[in-house]
Order: sequence, then structure tokens, then C-alpha cells
Amino acid sequence: MLKRVLTLFNRFVRKSDIILFDSFPDFSDNAMEFYKYIIYERPDIVNRYQIYWAYSSGHDIPGEIKKENTVKKKSVKGVLVFLRSRYIISTHSYFSNVLSGNGQIQLNLWHGCGYKITPENEKMYRGDYTIACGEFYRKLQAGAVNVPAENVIVTGLPRNDAFYRDDNSLQSLSINKDDYKKIIIWLPTYRKSKIGHVGTDGDEKTFGACSIDSDGYSCINEILKSKGYLLMIKLHPMDAVDLKADNLSNIFFF
Repeated sequence: MLKRVLTLFNRFVRKSDIILFDSFPDFSDNAMEFYKYIIYERPDIVNRYQIYWAYSSGHDIPGEIKKENTVKKKSVKGVLVFLRSRYIISTHSYFSNVLSGNGQIQLNLWHGCGYKITPENEKMYRGDYTIACGEFYRKLQAGAVNVPAENVIVTGLPRNDAFYRDDNSLQSLSINKDDYKKIIIWLPTYRKSKIGHVGTDGDEKTFGACSIDSDGYSCINEILKSKGYLLMIKLHPMDAVDLKADNLSNIFFF
């Protein structure tokens, strides 16, 4: 009922020159990289539009974003800014099933590119446009986000721009890459999630980070140590697993 009311209001509220960003998790992924591009590379957009970032939880606000330009997503101000924004840019959708209106455009950058089938009971309005990595993915992305194929813009993922920067991300994690012959990064998806889409999408004990016990990690660590390799493991942000292991010299969890 509330989403229908917001959709109705959104049809009549006059839009201003406002761009509203949103991501899950907060301040991350494609939306964050697109935001940085606009802030650092497009002064014409910065000078014309008021730019806000909406967040949900208690994350620290990154230095690139001014505190006065942030709003709590589900606050009264967050709703009002949404209704007044000309452009909404998100990684999932700002308010799913709240349709754009009155000249507003909602761009769903999504949070990946691959083979993903959205079940019929999960299909909903998630935005007016989305992006894809290539023509091959156009139809797949259209189905995932529930938009016409012609509303899929082939741009690649903004977050991949990070690969071309000179930032020393390893140094920020207190890791010296010269200490290792090779660095391996493992980013397993979740089998069971605890936030966002809560549920079990498969056997949580199969080929997942949680399928390895502490003895297994100790064994892997010794192999890595003998070869001079570092294994970095980053779980999916929705993963129900809270994976930690101590005293592992060549395995890093983040």
C-alpha cells in the first residue's frame, strides 16, 4: 500500500535538478564508482545538479561525500529527496516497485553481470534503465532487472574503473605485495544469506568458504606459506557466514 502511495506522489511532485545515489552495501559498488566519476571528472554536472547520497545503516561516510549531502534512505528527508530527484542512480533499486514519474529517471546500475534468472515471484519494477558489459548480456540483464532490452545500455561496469587507478589498495590493508610470489583472491558467492534477500540458494556446505574447517585452513595456510603465496578471501556482503580465522600467516580475510 505504501509503495502505491509513493508511486502516486511521485507522479505529481515537481522534480528539481537533483541526482540521488544509493547502493547496497552503503557507499559501494557501481554507484560509488559512478559517483566518483561525476565528482572528479564532470564539473558540468556538479555545477548544475545537487547531488545526494542515501544510506541505510551506520557506515562511516567516505571522504568523497560531504555529510550535508547525505540522507537516511527511509527517513522523511530521504523520501522527500527521492520524490524531488530528477535522476536516481542505484545498485539495486531505491524503493523497489515505486515507479518513476513526472520526468524522473531511475537508473539501476545493478551489481554484477552474469547468468542470473529472476523467478517470476521476484520480478518487479527496479528502475527504468540498466547497464550491461556487452551485447551478449543485454537480454540477460533485461530479464534480471525487468526492463525492455532497448533500455539496457552497454557501458561495462563502473566499478571496474578501479582496476585502472594507481591506488595501492594492498598497502591500505597493511599488505606488502613484495612479500609474496603470488596473491590469490577468492570471492565466493553466498549459499545462505542473512540480509537483503534472506534465504538459502543452495547447499551452503558445497564449495563455499564455510565448507572448510579450521584444520583445513591451517593446512591450506602451510601450503601457501611453502610456496610464498597469499590467499585473500572476501565473502559476499549478504553471506550468512561470519568467517574468521586467527594465526594464519598467508590467508587474509576481509
